[in-house]
Amino acid sequence: MKKLKNIICCAMCLVMAAALCACSTQNKDKSNQTANPVHESSAEEFKAAGIIMPDIEGKTPAYTTIDGGETLYQADYGSFTIRAQKTDEQKDISGMHYEWTEDPTMTLELLQGNPLFKLDGKGAGIVYWYINGRSWSVGMTEGASVDTLKSLYFKTAELNPGGDGFLSNSQKSRVKAEKTKIF
Repeated sequence: MKKLKNIICCAMCLVMAAALCACSTQNKDKSNQTANPVHESSAEEFKAAGIIMPDIEGKTPAYTTIDGGETLYQADYGSFTIRAQKTDEQKDISGMHYEWTEDPTMTLELLQGNPLFKLDGKGAGIVYWYINGRSWSVGMTEGASVDTLKSLYFKTAELNPGGDGFLSNSQKSRVKAEKTKIF
């Protein structure tokens, strides 16, 4: 009887060891898989896709693409990130999952893309809009204000206008006056 208990205990130990080995092998396989692979890119590749990122004095963006259902184009300027992606409707593609405490869901009157602004009250903020089948976003983790985000929106949206242009002539003069105050 004592011998039988020892054999059963040894057999159970072997089964548990085999199960642990199998589990650790499965986890290793999963850790090697990337859900949405990130690839280095360039301004030229973005332009070939119809996406133009603004030149900001003193900033050199790092261009990347993130593969998924639709490729996400991302330019990281250090203090802010601009993203663009083909979508069926306007949506927040910023990747910033903050609890927005201030929500000046402010639409800039008559501007294409219906830009929406959100701030968290602690320095983070986003603006996102939709033009020509693409959602766009500018996200900042610190130092965000509606004025700063508005300026970055203008700089980006002017380079990627909608089908009938970005603004009317009267709006262009108003925007030009406002842009000289910001950045």
